[in-house]
This record gives sequence, structure tokens and C-alpha cells, in this order.
Amino acid sequence: MKWRCALIQRWLPAYPDGDLPSFWRARIRSHLQGCPACREELAGLEEVVRTIKAAALPAPEPAFWEAFNRDLHLKLAQSAPAPQPSRFSKMPYYLVGAPALAVLLLWVAIGYLKPERPVTAPPPQMAEQLKAPEKMASTPRVMAPAPETTGSIALVTQNGDEMPPDDDLDLLRGDLDSTLAGMTEKEREAFLKRVRQHEKDGSCTRKYSAIFWA
Repeated sequence: MKWRCALIQRWLPAYPDGDLPSFWRARIRSHLQGCPACREELAGLEEVVRTIKAAALPAPEPAFWEAFNRDLHLKLAQSAPAPQPSRFSKMPYYLVGAPALAVLLLWVAIGYLKPERPVTAPPPQMAEQLKAPEKMASTPRVMAPAPETTGSIALVTQNGDEMPPDDDLDLLRGDLDSTLAGMTEKEREAFLKRVRQHEKDGSCTRKYSAIFWA
């Protein structure tokens, strides 16, 4: 057999199905036209293919498929690559917390070096509203003067005797209420004013709802 025939016969099984590239199909076709040995080899291959196609193949039994599936899963499990360990599993245990420590130190450094923001003054309207309660708290409360009591006040001297008649005060002997009751508003004010004047100069004192004269 020539070396050319040996090379062509290596490609003859795929020639009848047309699976060869166009280059090899053209080379085999031109070689078969001038080589009876290669044509005979091709005829034998075609006869085998026709015989196989004509023969009825029995259907596989269920046991065949069970064994096939078992073998297939076993081969797939054996060929599956083992999971590679992560990078963190190779890292020493004392370096696992290093990233967290670095983040903490960075946060502390930023907080230390960050300049404090200047305190901005509030708007004038808000400032007035804030100062208003302070002004109200600092303003002393003025107590209203106690109303003049016109109770039963006896005008007596220090020795316990009733005060003698006084033309300036125009007092009547007896209860002060009855004296004030007979006066007008202006007369009552003038009368009480005279009494307060006597209290200031020390000629009489008021004690336990009574006026004592010096």
C-alpha cells in the first residue's frame, strides 16, 4: 500500500456521511477515481454501515439504565473539582480582626482631626424669642398694694384710753366703721391719709387692728 492510500483510507469512514471538510472531500474523490484499492475499501465500509442500519437493535432493559445512571453520577462526582479554600481561611487567626481594627482607627482619627464647626448665631427673630423668657424671669414682680382695710379699728392712746377729739381728724367717738360709713369717698381718703401721716410722725401706732397714740 502506498503512503497516499494509507493517508486517504484514514479519512474514508467519514467520507460517506459528508462530515469531512471540503478540502479532504475533494482530495478523496480525485484519489478514488484512479485507485481501485481505495474504491474497494470504501465499498466494504458502506456495506458494513448498511448492515448495521438494517439490523434491529433490542431495546435496553431497565437494569441497564440504572447501572448507566449510577456510573454516570459516580464519574461526574469524581471529575468535579474540589472547592478551593477561601483566602480568609488561609489567613492567620490573629489577623482576622485587622480590617475591623483599621476601620476603627481611621474613624477615630477622622473624628479627632475634623475641625469643630463654628456655632452660628440664631436669626434676630429667634434670638428675641429666646431672650423674652429671660427678661420676664429677671423682671421683679411688683406686688399690688394691699387694699385699705376698713375693719373695726379703735383709736386709743398708749394708756388704753380712747383718743380725745381731734379737729383735724374729725373723729367721732365709737366704732371706726360707723365713722367711715358716714363719709364720702374723698373724705374717707383724706381721713385715712391723716391717719397714715400720724403713723409716720410717731404720734400713733397700729397694732392688732388698733391705733395707739404716743
